[in-house]
Amino acid sequence: MSTPLGWRPPRPLQNLSARQADLLVVVLVLLAVELPLAFGIGGVSPWWGYPVAALTALPLLLRRQAPMLTMLAVSVADLVYIGLDLPDVWSIYGPLVGVYTVARHSEPLIRRVTMALALLAVVVHNMLDPMQFQEFTFLITCTVTAYLLGWAVRTNAAYTLALEERTHRLEQEQQLEAERATSAERARIARDMHDILSHAVALIVVQAESGPLVVRNDPARAEASFDAIATAGRDAMAQLRRLLGMVPRDTAEVGRAPQPTMDDVPRMIETVRATGLRVEHTVDGTPSPLPPDTELAVYRLIQEALTNTVRHARAGRAEVRLSWSRSELAVRVLDDGIGADLTEQQGRAGRGLVGIRERVGACGGMVRIGPRDGGGFAVTAEIPLAHKDFPVNRVERRS
Repeated sequence: MSTPLGWRPPRPLQNLSARQADLLVVVLVLLAVELPLAFGIGGVSPWWGYPVAALTALPLLLRRQAPMLTMLAVSVADLVYIGLDLPDVWSIYGPLVGVYTVARHSEPLIRRVTMALALLAVVVHNMLDPMQFQEFTFLITCTVTAYLLGWAVRTNAAYTLALEERTHRLEQEQQLEAERATSAERARIARDMHDILSHAVALIVVQAESGPLVVRNDPARAEASFDAIATAGRDAMAQLRRLLGMVPRDTAEVGRAPQPTMDDVPRMIETVRATGLRVEHTVDGTPSPLPPDTELAVYRLIQEALTNTVRHARAGRAEVRLSWSRSELAVRVLDDGIGADLTEQQGRAGRGLVGIRERVGACGGMVRIGPRDGGGFAVTAEIPLAHKDFPVNRVERRS
């Protein structure tokens, strides 16, 4: 049942259907007009006075289906009761409920017309049965109050409905946002798994291919190759275990496994060196703390660049150079390999390069990928240390 201003009826009444509530209203109005007649209040009524009084209540059964007609019916019945000079009892209850019903369920124009007709009915009532000024004023006040009460309940119901709709929209938006966040997290995990597996598999393949050549001529180097394969496999398994450990099974497990950081770069370079590629690692300037996503982006950039060098470049030497300044971190991964055409290079390692651009661009950085002058290949990036004003996702390609 709709109620004004947050008021709630007793619990048994809250469970009534609309039809049951209307029936209860009719019964109460009938008791209010028939009991005074039965007890002789205001005088003795003839038998036909009871059905006339009942007509001021019975039409209320249809008050929700036809509010205006119901109000007119009970008002006319009230005026007929008064005009027949029946015992002086208060038969205005039905019209008051009718006024409330129109104000509660009808459109603005109908409500205004109803209010005017209700006040006119009070005037006609006074003409048929002259009242004292206090009684006339009280009846006008009751009519206006019934109208305002219906309007208040209507306004409260509309406000409640608007809040419910807004809550429903917010729930839908939160669900969509959660789905988008889940998709983004899955994409990030997929990129990480690609980086980890492509790096480890490249190292393993290179060592496995060179194994048969050196096992007979250089057992020590062959042993080193097998150690490199084992190290690369164990490192990949550890990283995958950490990555999959971040997939939440329950809230207690979220965030328990850290991602690689700048501190893990030297160990990753040592793994690459075990393939036979000479990798020089230099750091210029004073390192500064980086956000976790930036550290991961730098790690993955170096990992992907070295993986492509081992897999495609047929290089003998590579260089990883980190240059720190007050405003940015410059990352350069250079090799002396064959310097393949950029289109061919992207075709063979396209997803990895796309991942590099996405990661560095998300940190506000700029990536350059292409052959070096004089031979070899270069992957460079400049990542601002305060990147809030840095253009996002800028990529330059060198030919």
